[in-house]
This record gives sequence, C-alpha cells and structure tokens, in this order.
Amino acid sequence: MKRLLLTALLAAPLPVRAIETGFDFFAIEHKKFPCKVSNFVAKHYPKPHLGYLDHTFGTKARCIKKFLQIAKSKPHTLKVHISNEVCRRKPGSCQPGIDFLSNLSVDQYNQALEQGNKKILKQIRKKARKLRLDHQSWGNSNTKLLISTGLESQFSSQKAYQAVVNQFIKAGWKHDQIVHNPVIMSPYQGRTNPNHILEFHKLRSASAPRSSSNDGFRPDSCGPEKGSFSGDQLSDSDLLGRYSDAKQRGDSYFAFWCGGHQGLSNLGSGSAPFPRERNIAASVGVVRRHAELIGIPLPPPNGGGSGSSHNTKGCKVVREFGSGNLAKESDHGGLVALFTDQKQFKKVIVIAPDGSKTGLNWSGWANPINGKDRQHWRHPKHWNQFKDNSVFKTAHSKKKTVCYRAYKAGERHD
Repeated sequence: MKRLLLTALLAAPLPVRAIETGFDFFAIEHKKFPCKVSNFVAKHYPKPHLGYLDHTFGTKARCIKKFLQIAKSKPHTLKVHISNEVCRRKPGSCQPGIDFLSNLSVDQYNQALEQGNKKILKQIRKKARKLRLDHQSWGNSNTKLLISTGLESQFSSQKAYQAVVNQFIKAGWKHDQIVHNPVIMSPYQGRTNPNHILEFHKLRSASAPRSSSNDGFRPDSCGPEKGSFSGDQLSDSDLLGRYSDAKQRGDSYFAFWCGGHQGLSNLGSGSAPFPRERNIAASVGVVRRHAELIGIPLPPPNGGGSGSSHNTKGCKVVREFGSGNLAKESDHGGLVALFTDQKQFKKVIVIAPDGSKTGLNWSGWANPINGKDRQHWRHPKHWNQFKDNSVFKTAHSKKKTVCYRAYKAGERHD
C-alpha cells in the first residue's frame, strides 16, 4: 500500500493545502548568502516558511527582512534557533565569542540550566528579548514568529529544558511560539504544543511522530553531502511521503534544509571550516525544483525564452543544475558543462525547445568537488548562441538518461 501511495505521489503533483511550507536557510545571515533564493520562496510559496540559525553564519539580516517584505501580504512564518547546539557537542567546533555561550560544553550548559545559573539565564533572556523585538519590527500582522530552544538541542532533563522556556516567556514570547528542536527524542519532550517539531534525521528519528523539518536532499538537488550527513539523504518519494504525512497530521509547517545552503556540499577532505568562513551554495534552481516536486504552481523562470518550454522528450529523470553540476561559458571560449556523475556518460547533447540537437565533446576529468573530479563536456560554439530553455541530456544508455534544464542561454547555471 505504501509503495502504491508513493508511486501515485510521484505520478501527479500534490495539491497545496493550508500548511506553511518553505526552507530552513540556517546560513541566511552569511555575508554571501544569495537573497534571490529566499526571495523565491517568499514570492512563490503560498504560505512561506523561513527558519534560520542566529549569529552563527553572520549578522546580516538583509535577506530576512527582504523575505518578510515580499511575503507581507500572505501568512508566513519566521523561525529562529537561538543557539547552535550542533557545535556544542563537538569540541572545537563552536566559534569562540560568536556562537551563543560558545564556551560551554553540553554538560556544562545543562548543569548551568539545572542549577539556575543567573548569569547564563540572563544572557538567554536578553538574547530572546532582542530577537523578539527585532522580528516584530521586521514583520507585520501576517508574520508568525517562532523561537527554538536551540538547533538540535540536547537537554539532559525537563528542568534544563524548562529553564530555557521560562527565560523565553520572561522575554515576552508566548508558549505557542516556542519550538523544541531536539537531536533525538526525549521522554520529557511531550506533544502538547503543536509547534514542538522534531527535526527529521533519517538515521536517528525514523519513528518520530512529528517530523516537519526535513534534512538530506538527494545529492543531485542539494548535496552531495559530507560525512555523517550522507546517511540522511532522502529520495523524492521519501520527501513526498514526509510532506504528505505532515499535511495529514495537520502540522504547523514543513521545512526543507540541505547541506549546500550551509556550505557543506563543496568541501573536500578534512574538517569543515567555521560557518562564517564557508562558501554557501544556494541556487534558485534547487528551491524551484522542490516547489515543483510538492505541487506548487510556478510561472516560467525569469529570462526564459518567450513562449517556449523545455523539450524533455526521452528524459527518464529531469533535474536542475546545481550541487556541482553546471553549464557556463568556458574561460577558454565556447560552452562547457560539468557533471559530478563518476561514470563517464556515453554522450551529452543539448536539446533546444524545437527539438534540434547539438552534441557535446568529451573533454576529460578535472575541477574536483568533494575530492572527486567532474566530467567535462564542451562545444566550440559560445553558450549565448544556444537557445533559451535548452535541455542538457546525459546518457549512459537509452534507458539511463538524466536531463538538466537550463533557462537563459549565456548565463551560468549551477
């Protein structure tokens, strides 16, 4: 029965219901985060959701404010994680003086909360108040504000958790605005508050009753992810199933997230640099693809050919460029397309909307990402001489074809 349900979900777009949907752009305050990505969610999602991690990736609120401005005429959600609890459990991972209470380990933080450390509680209360006042001034009556007790929090007891909640209340937040985002299920967590959302990690929380923040996109759409994230990657059918479940349960919201938006998809071997030092890989193509996946109607992309559409005849799978796959004008002149697939394609052709085809020439392996070289395909004709809304069709065989949609010819697609 489950298999039949997922097959049906893939066969036809899901109707959009009254559930706020969007992305957790944890790194949206990063100085190089592209606002056009979050703007797309604000503009095209019927009830857009935006979540972020405060202060870890930067202090630039321009994209948050722009999101709220674009979404002001419809219901929308702004959720903030007050602290980076992910780094707290990994010695040396927190940024000294940047991440909130970065000098405290998980055990030290819980001990301070359980003992009612006045200095720590005051800092929590002060930051929570500032976030509330800032967000209220940026949003309007259509803005639903949420605050999380920490990204992947790890409270040792109900007392520790309640200590943070109490400071939020004193800072002016209401109970139904407080989100619990634990890394694992906890016996004291409870389900009385519908905003207590457990972030879904495929390996950790398969039986979670509420899983409305979903990590781990497929590598082609947001990855390839690195290290421990690799086991959390979800297929399209997984994502559709989770989305459908969330709607059936009546969850408050459903939010995607992926490593590329945190600078985790373009790392080589070794440990990740501090968040503020990372390169953020976020593209409109990714959010467009997932909007289409869950059935959100979209207009043709800006810059797309007038009155033309993508010719995907013969394509078994259709994807957007991104996550290391790209098409651009080569530095040496002419079109070059790079692909992360580690098995060399038998051929790559560019298909115009009218069906005309141009074959690309194999050029070798180079320009590694995540420590792996990418295959290069070239054509001497300049990229801007191709047609808008072209499709790059890659093939291992007639039955194994993956197509990548391009929009405005001559523009870089990645």
